[in-house]
Amino acid sequence: MKKSLLTLCIVAYFGLVAFAQDVITYDYQKNMVENNQQLPAEKHFAITGFAFEEVAVVEIKLYTKNGLNQKKPNPLYKATWQRGMDTEAKSFYVPIAYKLRGDQEYDIEIRYYRWANPTEIQNIKADLNSALDAYLSQTLISGKSKISLSGQWSEALDDLNSIARESLTYYYSPASLKFESFSDLIADKLKQIDKGSGSKAKRLFVNKSKREAVAAEREKDIEELDAMLRQEVSFLFNSGLAVLAESRVMDNLETEHTRNILTFHGGYSGIFFNRGDTDYESSFNAGITLPFGKRDLAKPFWSKSAILAGVYFKNFDLGNGERATGPFVGVPFYVGLGYKILPFVRLIGGAVILQSEYDSSSTLNPIPDEEIYFKPFVGLTLDLDIWFNLRK
Repeated sequence: MKKSLLTLCIVAYFGLVAFAQDVITYDYQKNMVENNQQLPAEKHFAITGFAFEEVAVVEIKLYTKNGLNQKKPNPLYKATWQRGMDTEAKSFYVPIAYKLRGDQEYDIEIRYYRWANPTEIQNIKADLNSALDAYLSQTLISGKSKISLSGQWSEALDDLNSIARESLTYYYSPASLKFESFSDLIADKLKQIDKGSGSKAKRLFVNKSKREAVAAEREKDIEELDAMLRQEVSFLFNSGLAVLAESRVMDNLETEHTRNILTFHGGYSGIFFNRGDTDYESSFNAGITLPFGKRDLAKPFWSKSAILAGVYFKNFDLGNGERATGPFVGVPFYVGLGYKILPFVRLIGGAVILQSEYDSSSTLNPIPDEEIYFKPFVGLTLDLDIWFNLRK
């Protein structure tokens, strides 16, 4: 029993040590990773750091090098820590479920949010509603006989969506509520206005002139749209908001050095000739394998797929004095695709590049010009990975 307990403790200890190696500690005072530690490459990791009492949410965004300098920065990955029931927590811990490439540089943005008070939330809500109302007033145009939009209804909907998203850029919903877009009801209302006519306004406002009726209809449409827009964004404020208090950026953080791998293969495959007296031939072959993606970074299908190129170890006698060899290298060579079906075994197929040579002593065929042709092949290979480093 004691031995089992000791073994369990040892396994747990080394498991914690291995896990700790993948945790990056952020130094707030220096705005840098502690001890200039490199970011882990090709594996998940976590970022931890000090959390002030006022901090409600910590959001971490990963960017490519200089990714924040773009007009519309698009993070590779973002994750958050939110202060929960444990209000005494002194540090944040954010798992990063994104694998970085080795020997690269990345930028990291750390955003600190604090809880917005009720007055601030009301002001945010009022500012958003005012921006939407102002846009509607500019977009709905009264003509002599009808109301129209200054552009296409789809453009108006995109603009309204942009206004709502941009107004909430520096706020975070603790309930993870996020504005995606306005509903089809808003789109239908915009379509209706875009296709409207003055006769409708005249029917609704019979005691007014046509121009007055159109103006009244415009005000009615603005009020209806405004009410619908307010209703659709109101849910964002029901559970409170956290407001951005500070944003800090770490530029050009290096990732760990990763091993460079060159993959060779060797195997056995058959060529379908269907030429002369020969239907097929087979032989050992070897070459180089170029995977479509690294195992730890690419999706399983692409990491198991590869382009292959190599040569056969012999030429093939096809009968009637004809021999199949290869141009340039003197033996048949091939190019194809492979897919890993077992950890080290790959199914391959593609085309073999061949050249015909004829025996000058043969009386069955004259000696024609040497021809180059292609034939299909399939086979199995074993992969051999070679690690190497390139010095700068």
